[in-house]
Order: sequence, then C-alpha cells, then structure tokens
Amino acid sequence: MNPTRASYPKLKCKCGDDAVIRTVKNGPHVESKCYACPLWPDTKCQMFKLIDGNNINLEDLQFRLLEKDTTISELEMI
Repeated sequence: MNPTRASYPKLKCKCGDDAVIRTVKNGPHVESKCYACPLWPDTKCQMFKLIDGNNINLEDLQFRLLEKDTTISELEMI
C-alpha cells in the first residue's frame, strides 16, 4: 500500500479519474502535497488542490495506531 495515499482521502479530478498526490516543485508552495490530475501534463484538466493537515484521514490513522498497539501487546506476551 502506498503510504502517501493511505494518509489522505481519495478525491476525483475534473476528468473523473482518481486524483494523484504530487509534491509541488516550485512557487510559493514548494514541497507541499497536492491533488492533481493523473494525466497531467498531457491533459487540459488542470486539476490542482493543495493538501493541508486537515485533510489527513483520521480513521486511517486510528487504524494504524490500533495495529501498532496490537503488535506491542503481542510482543509483550512473548
């Protein structure tokens, strides 16, 4: 599973495809994550949406934490 994708909810681009997560390479938002059209640059879709910390999928993070707690509990039983 792609760790980047697991941390963010799915979003559709204007083309109807699942948007991909990219890292901004230049401009005022350098190194920020964003949603973008998977066909870029070979499309006129121009889908671009910055991702901020509020977009993190809380349910996914809670599940990962539960998995870690389970692993710790199993190791403590050894």
